Order: sequence, then C-alpha cells, then structure tokens
Amino acid sequence: LMLAGIRDELAASPAHPVLGPLWREELRRMLEAMLREARWKADKVTPGFEDYLGNADNLGFSFAFASHWLYTAGSGEGLGEILDEVAEASRSVQRVIRLINDLGTYERDVAWGDLNALLLGPERAEVERRVAELAARSRELITPLRDRAPELAGYLERQMDFCAGFYRVTDYWGAL
Repeated sequence: LMLAGIRDELAASPAHPVLGPLWREELRRMLEAMLREARWKADKVTPGFEDYLGNADNLGFSFAFASHWLYTAGSGEGLGEILDEVAEASRSVQRVIRLINDLGTYERDVAWGDLNALLLGPERAEVERRVAELAARSRELITPLRDRAPELAGYLERQMDFCAGFYRVTDYWGAL
C-alpha cells in the first residue's frame, strides 16, 4: 500500500509522462536485483565480483533518485533530452555507493552473513581502486549535465561524496 501511495503521488507530477516510465523501470530493476541477491544468499551462491557489482540496483539509490527527480522536476519540459544521460549517471553513482557501503560495512556484513564485495575475492585495495575508477567515470557522466541540469548534477555528486565521507565514520545501522 505504501508503494502504491508513493506511485499515486508521483503520478500527479507534471513530469510524470516523461519520468514515470523511468520510475517504473528503476523500481523493476531494484526489485529484480533484490530478488537476485536474496536467491544468491538463500542458495548459498557466491557471485563473482563483476556479477555482484552488476547487481548494484538492489541498493535502491537509482530508484530513490528517480522518485526524487520525478517529484521535484516541475513541468517536465526538456526532460526527455537528458533522460538517458541522467539515468546512466545515476546508475554509475549507484555502483560507487554500493562499493563504498561495502568498504564501510564489512565487519557487520561478515557478522550478519550478508554479501560484500570484500568477501568475493578482491582485496580492499582493489575495491578502493575500483571505487576511484567508478567515481571518476561517474564524474565524467555528471560533467555534461552541469549546464543543462545543474540541480541533478549537484545532487548526484553530493550523494556520492556524502557516502564516501559517511562510511569512513559509521554506517546507517550504527553500532548494534
């Protein structure tokens, strides 16, 4: 019911005709990725690092971002021109956040039996290198958006940078 309420509220946005399909696509991607990860865990399957990273949609960042964008987009004018670029940048940022989260929550993930990039083979230095590469790629994707969609570009970059700082100190669960 809660998701239906969110959907109904977002459907009232003037930008819904343009961004509504993206919202549904990100919801589908997130739910499929969550199911995939749940099956990996239930079946005691250890995915390869690239498969795990490719399943970053289960984090939900791009779905939350699409919801935010749809709610705040205003008239929706001109959104179709940047839709694919923004979606690509969002998914790139999501992969960065996924790995940053894993670096910051390794001990908890081990204790809880959750998947974590550091449990899939690569050493911490390798994951940190991938974070740096993915962050650089994300910034490349964000740069052309600065002139055409400065609020979105700023939001994506702030989220990536916030998570980088946040997970150096704690994680969302705190000390349990």
